[in-house]
Amino acid sequence: MGELTRCAKHGLAFDPAVQVGCTICRREQSQRPPPPDGGGGGSVLGRLFFVITLLSASSGAYYLYKKLNKPPPAAIGGACTAESGCQEGGDCMSGSFGLEKYGRCYRRCVTDDTCAGSGQRCSSGHCMDVAGANAGCGGDVACTDGTECISLTGLGPRCIQRCSFMSGADACPAGTTCTRVMNAAMPTNPTLASDWCVPNR
Repeated sequence: MGELTRCAKHGLAFDPAVQVGCTICRREQSQRPPPPDGGGGGSVLGRLFFVITLLSASSGAYYLYKKLNKPPPAAIGGACTAESGCQEGGDCMSGSFGLEKYGRCYRRCVTDDTCAGSGQRCSSGHCMDVAGANAGCGGDVACTDGTECISLTGLGPRCIQRCSFMSGADACPAGTTCTRVMNAAMPTNPTLASDWCVPNR
């Protein structure tokens, strides 16, 4: 045991070779509260600032990634997605009922002159392929003049010509009969109930 030293604060003896301070000094040292910042982890505001900065940087990196990896706009008449879009003057439209993952780019139009040379006609503001009487229609296929794309119960959307059932005149094409169609038979076009040249079954 070395030479004892007296504590200047409490007057108790202790061996400085073995202990740091007297018994009371050591007890006071162990009972001191931790520093206000929780032991070196940074303040609450500092942590919040770090989280906000991290989120901002992540959002910016994701935006940049999406922008750099965006597919180029599809050509008119080509396959497209909502993300790729179409070249100037076109719109990406999906098929008949909008369920398809990929659509097709259609040129915007006001009159059939805009669609000249493509074999298409202006329908619903876009140059569409055309189909004759009794052919399937809808989505990317429009009907030729004199027919309209309607959906009857039991038949998919078809290009069907109007007629006059009351006059008795049958101006319907071969293979069809002028028939009065009621609203219940036209689930997707209830306002088009009228006389139509319905295909014979």
